[in-house]
Amino acid sequence: MRLKKDFTPKIQLRTRYLAPIFPFAYYSNDVKSGDSTQRTTIQTTELTLETRITKDEVFVQNDNERISLGTKKWPVLTIGVTQGIKGFLGGEFNYTKLNLHVDDMIQLGILGRGYYDIFAGRIFSKVPYPLLNIPLGNQTIFFTNFAYNQMNYFEFINDTYAGIKYRQYFEGLFFNRIPLVKKLKWRFVGTANVLFGGISQANKDIIAKETPQGEKPPEFHFMTSKPYVEVGYGIENIFKIFRVDFVHRLTYLNQPDVRKFGVKVSVQFVL
Repeated sequence: MRLKKDFTPKIQLRTRYLAPIFPFAYYSNDVKSGDSTQRTTIQTTELTLETRITKDEVFVQNDNERISLGTKKWPVLTIGVTQGIKGFLGGEFNYTKLNLHVDDMIQLGILGRGYYDIFAGRIFSKVPYPLLNIPLGNQTIFFTNFAYNQMNYFEFINDTYAGIKYRQYFEGLFFNRIPLVKKLKWRFVGTANVLFGGISQANKDIIAKETPQGEKPPEFHFMTSKPYVEVGYGIENIFKIFRVDFVHRLTYLNQPDVRKFGVKVSVQFVL
């Protein structure tokens, strides 16, 4: 819904029932009080209010679809708040989530163009870890801008987080200066992902060490004041559609099964 140009609010009410297929349990009460009752399912009711604020945004639109071409020179700001409602439509938890996103494309002249996404969020209440922020890892051979490509699945959980994702497209800055390579029309790209995060002791305390059946749940790690950092570089426009990225993980290298370096591929169509 658009109330006026450059201002798009959204409201959403949803209820969810979660019964994880992996070993999962949490303490429904404060373990320190002596009550160690465990639960293995989650039901929530959430009301989300979100506002997207832009300036001079350009769209391509037909009868059924509208595609954004971005703004001319202003970033896009998205602010959202989600309230969990206990006792309504089966919801079991009261909690508040806040999130903020700022993203934009910047022209850098001879250096090409860059895209950044700055984000932050916080969950203020004590809730089971599936309701917290779980950064999206990627253990496949395929590169994606939406994930941390050298992070394992479910490696970290946070109730407070902030970070930046950045992509730099250098166009023909480097390869056009190499006579034979110039004919291939390859383009050089660079990426960097930085994530700060943390979790309260209250949310740590309700994570069960094992399920009522004695199964071990997935092992999570908790971030410290040190950020998670990965950087990459790659070549796109290989045979017009292929891209290869080389990604280095720079922090949290002492954890089990860490992949310090990876080669990722993707297929993309760029006009």
